[in-house]
Amino acid sequence: MRVLSLRSMKYSIYTTGCRSNQYDSWVMDEKLKEAGFTRCEPESADIVIINACTVTESAERDLRRYISKIRRTNNKAKIVLAGCHAQAYPEKNFGAHLMLGQKEKFEIVNYLHGAGTFVDEEIDGFL
Repeated sequence: MRVLSLRSMKYSIYTTGCRSNQYDSWVMDEKLKEAGFTRCEPESADIVIINACTVTESAERDLRRYISKIRRTNNKAKIVLAGCHAQAYPEKNFGAHLMLGQKEKFEIVNYLHGAGTFVDEEIDGFL
């Protein structure tokens, strides 16, 4: 079983959609850096955060493609799906380990700390 300390976690953020989503991702990025997380490329991240849009017709297809890419290139990463998609379609998590809606995504550090640690087995809804 692999257990990771939250303090040493590396993360990546991928953003789709409007300028508002770009800003929201910047806010999450700042909060994570302040909490001691380190930003990196998705291939070496412990956590991959996807701030996803639902507005365009191709948004869901692009989201599924990106999640598949992460699973191929970094199958140990925990995937956090945040934003419009997570709020509008909570049943369509596409294998994400955590879903955060529009309000919840700004509390991402609290949600990650609330998980205690990420492990390779399911604990309280986290994988």
